[in-house]
Amino acid sequence: MATKAITVSTRLFPEDVKEIEEFTKKEHLDKATFIRKLIHKALQEYKVDHALDLYKEGKVSLWKAAEIAERNLWEMIEILSSKGMTINYDLQELEKDLKRIKKC
Repeated sequence: MATKAITVSTRLFPEDVKEIEEFTKKEHLDKATFIRKLIHKALQEYKVDHALDLYKEGKVSLWKAAEIAERNLWEMIEILSSKGMTINYDLQELEKDLKRIKKC
């Protein structure tokens, strides 16, 4: 069963609307579909950035950051690597992760 979409209204700058219109023509999409795709992509990127920030600040483990970003642990490690970040992983985190794995 599909989720029913909700209408949200917002004001955009004219130059942004112009770019949206250009891309909708190139991609043969209506504006609403294109904007939904943009918002979805931006939200996915935001989740990753937010999770990375929390991880960098030491507020969450790598496992939790992956969960927040809606990625698996290996994807999160790859993202960290691609951004030149190091993995902060100690024995205590390993023990927590092993407990989580046992619960699955």
